[in-house]
Amino acid sequence: MQIDATGGSRSQCFPVGAHNAADQEQWRNLRHLRAVAAVAEHGTVINAALALHLSQPAVTRSIHALEQALRTTLFHRNSRGMLPTPAGNVVVRRTARAFSHLRRARTDALAAMPRGADDSCSEDRFVRALTYRQLEVFLGLASAGTETQAARLLGLSQPGVNRIIREFEASLGIRLFERTSQGVLPTPAGTALLRGTRLAFEELRLVCCELSAGQSESQRKLVIGALPLTNALFVPQSIERMLHAHADIQITVIDGTYDTLLQKLRHAEIDALVGALRDPLPFTDLVQEHLFDDALSVAVRLQHPLTQAGPLSLDNLIQHDWVAPLPGTPAHAAFERAFQAIDRAPPRRQIQANSMDLIRALLLGSDRLALVSRRLAQLDLQAGTLAVLPVEVRHTERAIGVVRRRHQELSPVLESFLNTLRNRDYH
Repeated sequence: MQIDATGGSRSQCFPVGAHNAADQEQWRNLRHLRAVAAVAEHGTVINAALALHLSQPAVTRSIHALEQALRTTLFHRNSRGMLPTPAGNVVVRRTARAFSHLRRARTDALAAMPRGADDSCSEDRFVRALTYRQLEVFLGLASAGTETQAARLLGLSQPGVNRIIREFEASLGIRLFERTSQGVLPTPAGTALLRGTRLAFEELRLVCCELSAGQSESQRKLVIGALPLTNALFVPQSIERMLHAHADIQITVIDGTYDTLLQKLRHAEIDALVGALRDPLPFTDLVQEHLFDDALSVAVRLQHPLTQAGPLSLDNLIQHDWVAPLPGTPAHAAFERAFQAIDRAPPRRQIQANSMDLIRALLLGSDRLALVSRRLAQLDLQAGTLAVLPVEVRHTERAIGVVRRRHQELSPVLESFLNTLRNRDYH
């Protein structure tokens, strides 16, 4: 396992044939990728060489090296010039998106620099100066937090990591890290550059996976962020449907808070986030899709005294001990709306929790009450673990859906997963 585009545990995907170290080194050569993109844009090696300020033989060698590494032909050659093959189009399209992310990251990094700092590194110089190794070490150090740990993960020496980062900072004219007694932390400019670099690496990973998809389905990976409701309710069922149709797809599910998962999504550490939607979304670079609406019901343990009580109302239950959702979540907002609907303040005697497993444990071990997803409550009722009190609860609807990056070009496996979500019966 190596540090990948996300700086996390998603392993790098290499094209079919690019399995030995020499092939991988050629694939990681950004100069080769720039040459492919330039030839596709300008139509000939001559015009591409002029645009890149390189010699024609240098551009030709880059194309040949990449074709050899990928074991495929990237261009159709004829008397009028060069046209990308289907494989070439994959490389060109994803490479263009990768460099677009890097250029935007440079702009964001410069905007985050202190006033008066050296910003003489032009966009062209920035792109031409980049190497895969610099970006990989940059991501690795940001993820690991210390040069020693980054060196171990990347298979380098600690002085090697230090040298590469210093050269990278010098070539960009941007200070990327602050040194502390505990390790290193990205500067504001480094943080701005970090997100775009992760997005760029994800595009390069998807180049590899697209080229490999037809011959090696085992290289198709999906990383989903799931909030508590969806993690317990319908994400597992959707994954099972996916695996039934595509048994070799590798799926990872990461749970966490909304804010944490949203940042992972924006940094390409996950492919999509499934859960309760926020309106409006806190970031304009994301887009969300509504799947269904969920509401809340009053749940208690199966042998709770209230299950034998007479007619109940929400007003009768305010003085009881409750498990309430965490503040700042759609569930907490729905919890408060339920009591506002009867002109009462929410219960004062409450424990706040977000995990359904924790909520269930608290209910099973006490006489507490909780407002939980109506769908989850029904599942617990069928399993014989919790009971649902016949209490009217109003105005607790929450929109449930999926969030992804706005300009994300969907991989086939992500598109398949989204279609699986869309085609489920949520009634």
